[in-house]
Amino acid sequence: MQVLVNGPDPEEASLIVILLHGRGAGGDDIMGLSVEFEDEDICWLAPTATNSAWYPHRFLERRARNEPFLTLSTEQIKGLIDQFPSEKVILAGFSQGACLTSDILARAPKGLAGAWIFSGGLIGEDDELPEVERVLSGLPVIVTGSEQDPHIPLERMKQTAEHLKRMGAEVETLFYDVPSHSIAAEELDLARKTLVRIRSRAGV
Repeated sequence: MQVLVNGPDPEEASLIVILLHGRGAGGDDIMGLSVEFEDEDICWLAPTATNSAWYPHRFLERRARNEPFLTLSTEQIKGLIDQFPSEKVILAGFSQGACLTSDILARAPKGLAGAWIFSGGLIGEDDELPEVERVLSGLPVIVTGSEQDPHIPLERMKQTAEHLKRMGAEVETLFYDVPSHSIAAEELDLARKTLVRIRSRAGV
């Protein structure tokens, strides 16, 4: 798995942000988010999925439809996180990458510094959503997107936010009423605001 790097060496950075791209994109696309932040002590990592997709089918389909690719992608990202102190890592994603971020938070929590979920939600049909365990202990999380996103239903985004809240995360949401499947300026503003909470919690 190719991983692009921007910013200081991970060992010298105060925080490490792992950016997960959407379907059909790559690490170079989502790495553009890093220029929206002026924090020079953040290391940005952007892996690229095989064939530019973390899994092959829609995230709302039965999980079995996306296997074994879903498990393989999850293990790859967990392995990347494990290379660093997890309390320094923010996991962030857009669209398919946001869905994978949600899934990792809900099914394989790592004691992260925080998470940004841009236009995404938990993977699978309603009866496949994981059991709630209060293991996120105040983790700062944002869940954002358009109320009229053509790919990500608003109800699943809200469902994901509530699920993570019940797991103990401190979740902020922002949903705007404009047809879109992109990261809006107000979503980035919320991510910057959340960085303050993340830094305070991580002691950096």
